[in-house]
Amino acid sequence: MGKDRPLYIGVDVGGTKILAAAATETGAVVAREKQPTPRRAPMDKVIEAILATIDALLDKKRVRRGEVQSIGVAI
Repeated sequence: MGKDRPLYIGVDVGGTKILAAAATETGAVVAREKQPTPRRAPMDKVIEAILATIDALLDKKRVRRGEVQSIGVAI
């Protein structure tokens, strides 16, 4: 992504999948990543899966962490 172009990440954690999307200030989605939600797993494993989904999203689009303005999570 370009310099000085902040991105916003939204994460939806459901019973079957974790879906993360990166969007611009105008709401244009520039990348999505989906992974299964660990079922019947301790909370720390679910948190690890959320972080892994975000990391995969950033890696997919070669986004630097400094470009992320904020992250919202819905569970």
